[in-house]
Amino acid sequence: MERMLSSALWVWGASVAGSVGGLLFWVLVAGLGGAASVGSAAAEVGFGVFLSSLLNFGFAQYVLREVPERGGSALASGLLASAGVGLGAFAAGLIAGRPLGGALALANLVLNTALAGLVAGGRPRLYFAVGVFNAFFKLLLLWALRDAVLSVALSAALSAVLGASLALYVVGVGRPGNWRGVFAAGAGNYWNNFSAGFAVSAGVVLAERVAGPAAAGVFYLTAMAALVVGSFAFSLSTSGIPVMARLGTAVAERVTRVGMGATVPLVAAASALAGPLFGLLGRDFSGAYPSLALGLVSAAELVAVNIAVAVYNVERSWGRLAALGLVSSASLVASSALLSGLAPWGPGAALALGFLPGFLLAARDVGAYPSLAGASVALLFSVLGLLLGPLWAAPLALASLLSLHLIGVVRVGELLGLARAALRL
Repeated sequence: MERMLSSALWVWGASVAGSVGGLLFWVLVAGLGGAASVGSAAAEVGFGVFLSSLLNFGFAQYVLREVPERGGSALASGLLASAGVGLGAFAAGLIAGRPLGGALALANLVLNTALAGLVAGGRPRLYFAVGVFNAFFKLLLLWALRDAVLSVALSAALSAVLGASLALYVVGVGRPGNWRGVFAAGAGNYWNNFSAGFAVSAGVVLAERVAGPAAAGVFYLTAMAALVVGSFAFSLSTSGIPVMARLGTAVAERVTRVGMGATVPLVAAASALAGPLFGLLGRDFSGAYPSLALGLVSAAELVAVNIAVAVYNVERSWGRLAALGLVSSASLVASSALLSGLAPWGPGAALALGFLPGFLLAARDVGAYPSLAGASVALLFSVLGLLLGPLWAAPLALASLLSLHLIGVVRVGELLGLARAALRL
């Protein structure tokens, strides 16, 4: 558990760096052209993310699961499969008249698999380094090029080359093979990967069509913030697949408890800070903060979903994995189409309700009580944060952690002990 947590902290650190870099990036874009420019650029970037989500067949999860057993052969197979599908995404972008979106999709697909290779190879610090490079290099490119979409695409492409090179160096170069296993894992993970990517891709496109570029910008930023706050659970899932492949899935409920203990206080604090965070983007966004506070509830739901994804991959339960993804994808499509245009709370409500059915399915297999209790505390404190405001961010975070302790979701002493042990590794 300690080794899993240590790896997860580095993966999470990369997510935090990506969030900070992304926030600064969109603040600069808003400063250059206002809300409409954010919405237009977000729609173009969202198209690229949508393509990569649509064609994300779970080759990264294959690498995480199989590299501990097959080494360089599994990595080579995953990278080749990702690149092949990515070329299809690039061709689709060309046909749609959005070549940069297609290039971004290709880069993202290769980058995700390369980063999985670094984690599976036991080098999460390199994962962190590549993530930090991608997070901040696009800021330099934006300053030099004054083109938001080109900056994102170039940064992702260079990061993909860097990540793949490092992964091949760490794991080794093997002969590609086991294609039946590659595509079985890909098919099993497909719908879950699509549902996660949908939140920041197709949902943005729907919001733009329903309510215009400004609404698309609100949806995109709300989804990004929710996924960032929930990123520690994703980090646990990513780091947990190679560990549980060696040790078994009996630790899943404990991992869920730890994930809730780390995520719910962040939900409480971020909900209280929603107003100032959206205010950084200018007056056009200052009234949209209720969307962020409500959308953050989905971060707690994603704890159970992400841990269940890890368990199903380790157990090669492709049917359950596909069912989880199909339910999440369908509910996100419906909620986004119905709610994303309703200001000021619609995008956030679309995310929270969209992830709910998948969360309920996942909770059965990773600990029903810690999942349901943790999400309930997150909902309560997101509302309190919205009502009380930024001065209450720290007290609400501490109070939510104490609440989790008192109702038996996770013990504060256990969290502190695990954190100390992980930091020593």
